[in-house]
Amino acid sequence: MSSQEESSLLSSLQGVPPIHLPNDIYIHDFSNPPAADWICPMEYSIGKYNEVRNGMYLQEHFEPNRVLHMGLDIGGPLASPVHSCLDGEVVFSGYHHEDGDYGNTIITKHQVGERTLWILYGHLCSQSIKYTIAGEHVKAGQLIAWLGDEQENGGWVPHLHLQLTWLAPIANSIKGIFTIEQRKEALRSHPDPQLLIGFYY
Repeated sequence: MSSQEESSLLSSLQGVPPIHLPNDIYIHDFSNPPAADWICPMEYSIGKYNEVRNGMYLQEHFEPNRVLHMGLDIGGPLASPVHSCLDGEVVFSGYHHEDGDYGNTIITKHQVGERTLWILYGHLCSQSIKYTIAGEHVKAGQLIAWLGDEQENGGWVPHLHLQLTWLAPIANSIKGIFTIEQRKEALRSHPDPQLLIGFYY
């Protein structure tokens, strides 16, 4: 299936946005990392898919030269509810402990025609993985999680890392940050979540 056919397929599914956003949201530009004391001027925000973020992923969890962000970041208030984008099955609900990793994470599996799509919801609160467990079937729009704070979400300002992939998870995780050299393959394997939930920028 061509990338254009995949895009059309995902768009036709009319997925549910995981976080209900107001009309006014802040669109981040993380190509130049903000100052450590910078505060987002709006309550809700979007961090871009397929964005090169030099100097942002310096934790030991990341190998050198991984700068390409292949998910969509949706920022919101702590404990904002997170909903399933599609009908599917929970295949992982657990915690990634490394500094800079996803923290509390849920991965769902979806049959899309003859293909299988996985969706990762990262940086959640600890209650999320108790509320939604592996093996559970979920419906589009169903509450599955809440945004976590820095102590439980891998060390980040509260936000959701939403990532789609056609590749089966490895070790209950989906790679979200790539090198520039891996961009072509990453784009092929990890489509823009906005194709599924609608475009914000």
